Amino acid sequence: MRLISLKLRNFKGIKNLDLKANGHDLNVYGDNATGKTTILDAFMWLLFDKDSQNRADFAIKTLDKDGEPIHHLDHEVTGVFFDEVDGERIELRKVYREKWTKRRGSATDEFTGHETDHYIDGVPVKKSEYTQRVAEIAPEDRFKLLASPLFFNDHMKWQDRRELLIEIAGDVTMDDIITANPDLKELPTILGKHSPDDYKAIIMVRRAEVNKELERIPIRIDEVSRHQPDVEGIDPDQLEQQSKELMAEQAELKRELADLMSSGNQSKIRQQIAEIDAKMLGIETDYKRKHNQQVSDLERQTTLLQAKVAETSNAISRKEQEINEQKQNAERAEKLIADLRAKWHEINSRRFDAQVEDVCPTCGQALPPERVQEAVDKAASEFNLRKAEDLAQVSAEGKAAKDRLDIIQANIASLESELVQLKEHLSELLAQGTDLAKQLTQAKVGADAYMEQEDYKQLVAEKEQLLQALDGDQSAIRPKIDELEAKIKGIEGQLAELQNAKAKWELYQSIDRRIAELQAQESELAKEFEKLERELYLIEEYIKTKAELLTDKINSKFRLAEFKLFETQINGGINPICETTYKGVPWGSLNSAGKVQVGLDIIRTLQEHYQFRPPVWIDNRESIVELPKLDCQVISLIVSEKDKTLRVEPAGDAAEQETLFEEAV
Repeated sequence: MRLISLKLRNFKGIKNLDLKANGHDLNVYGDNATGKTTILDAFMWLLFDKDSQNRADFAIKTLDKDGEPIHHLDHEVTGVFFDEVDGERIELRKVYREKWTKRRGSATDEFTGHETDHYIDGVPVKKSEYTQRVAEIAPEDRFKLLASPLFFNDHMKWQDRRELLIEIAGDVTMDDIITANPDLKELPTILGKHSPDDYKAIIMVRRAEVNKELERIPIRIDEVSRHQPDVEGIDPDQLEQQSKELMAEQAELKRELADLMSSGNQSKIRQQIAEIDAKMLGIETDYKRKHNQQVSDLERQTTLLQAKVAETSNAISRKEQEINEQKQNAERAEKLIADLRAKWHEINSRRFDAQVEDVCPTCGQALPPERVQEAVDKAASEFNLRKAEDLAQVSAEGKAAKDRLDIIQANIASLESELVQLKEHLSELLAQGTDLAKQLTQAKVGADAYMEQEDYKQLVAEKEQLLQALDGDQSAIRPKIDELEAKIKGIEGQLAELQNAKAKWELYQSIDRRIAELQAQESELAKEFEKLERELYLIEEYIKTKAELLTDKINSKFRLAEFKLFETQINGGINPICETTYKGVPWGSLNSAGKVQVGLDIIRTLQEHYQFRPPVWIDNRESIVELPKLDCQVISLIVSEKDKTLRVEPAGDAAEQETLFEEAV
């Protein structure tokens, strides 16, 4: 697209100006405040209702010597363009005027506002039709992107710049990355349907969970170990052997006792009594064996349950501490968000207050209104830019704080859910403990309950009858009988001790198995943690490789400009950015000439990408010695102190340009 001509009438102090470009490059010379920038403002207003600083509320009307608008003037701009793609010529015209209305009963007109008339090829059209026709040529942002060397870096968000560069160069595929770094060949299988960023987030969460579990297991092992009994000196094989030997000895003593009681006078009665005693002893022994086993089992269950209660209580305490810590983190995050919100509103409430000098510091004379307005406009632009940057920074910090708060609140909800489960589990354990305690009390109380059994009572009654039939001979063997009965009772005590030792050994083995289970769980978690670390490493390598490939691919599209698309954090992670550089110098540190040259290099690539080449406007062109060669029309605005009025000249070989343009037309 080429500019044929641009006509200004009563536009920002320019009464009449007919800029004839005829489709070729132009140099516009003029001292400061002679209207060079006004030409660019008129061009932008004609197309987009904004000036060259992207302002829609700038002053268009011509002012008198007192700085007041001159009324009843039409302010108009007419532009003639040639579309090289479609081979069409189009004329656009806009007229901005005051509206004066004579109200009923009044003899004079009253100013009631402004209106703008729109024309395409001389035909009046509605504003919507006019806007639609301009948009068909190119959307506003795209037009400015391809016409202004500074628009890409000064008026686009870095995220939009980065997205546009990737669109131009094409993104880097997983296959490209694996080809560059074969160590990543297993990454697609690891990722599955997840993106690298999503899977990295999943890994970070799971890794934190695994790490917490690994920290807790030694504590749980220590808690279980505290309840493990001392079994030093206990040999389970010897316990069994000793029990067999004592039971054999007891049986022998009982036989000896039975023989003793069946000897002497009335041997038949004593034999019957001995048989009854043997039966009674059998009932007693069988009952006490079962009873002791029951008591031992209940005591073992109680000990194990107490260990579980202690472990669960400790887990509840730790969980409550974690919740309190997370709630404190949430309060800090909420306060930070509130502070950032207040800071955002404070920044947003800032209003521009123009404070510029309107008197020449050298001669003391009042500066021309145009000079004062330029200073005000520049100050306003800088103020708005700083304000926008501050708001963007606070918004980014607020979003990051909100993300952190969401994660903390999710952790709190998860921890509280786990705490409820732990407390429910503790209640169940305590209920089980109460039930076991009742069973154990009842069991201990019933140690002599065998005496209430019907078969035992019957034997007691039979023995009593037989004893009544005995005479004095029974008293002669009483000492020996008492001795044997004492030995038998002593063996019963030893058997009870062996049974207790056996129960202690069983408890020791049970706790030992629990410790082995926890150690096995720790080993599995360690393996999982190692696997997560490797997967995280592969994703980081993927991001680094992609960063290098994407950067090289994009930079290959430009001759001067280079782009830094990623930055490495202190922790080794990589963040996406988009920073324009030239020979290692960031855009913000380049001088005006460097920015224009780099901006033109960017425009050249973008125009090739979009296949649309509007006129490129270069303000403050005097600072640039040589321009990069562009395949489009270039209009340079050059400060020239000697030119007190605007001077327009063709740039370069005007005749050659004219011939080429005429051939294109």
